[in-house]
Amino acid sequence: MGETTADYRAFLQSQGMVFTDCEREPEDQFGLMLLACSDLLARGDNAAANRLLEAHLLPWGFRYLELLQRNTVSVFYARLAVVAICYLQDVQQQQELQPATKRLFF
Repeated sequence: MGETTADYRAFLQSQGMVFTDCEREPEDQFGLMLLACSDLLARGDNAAANRLLEAHLLPWGFRYLELLQRNTVSVFYARLAVVAICYLQDVQQQQELQPATKRLFF
């Protein structure tokens, strides 16, 4: 497990969140991170949701979505990436989020 995954796992635990590995998906999988964010928002914990976005999702999320947008296998996922980019840009602007800068390996 890498340092960023360990940091994210610690963040989840600090929020009382634990994912089971029944699907063998890592906690820092894009969709699961959005699920965790939505849970924090449903609890009314906007500050924790913003921390999740700034420290854990946004540092790599736009690069991931850029690559997904180029997907030639599935037009659905390519278009979904466009929607997700617009949504995350809007949230970033409205919440004045300043994502951490992290080295990306993809």
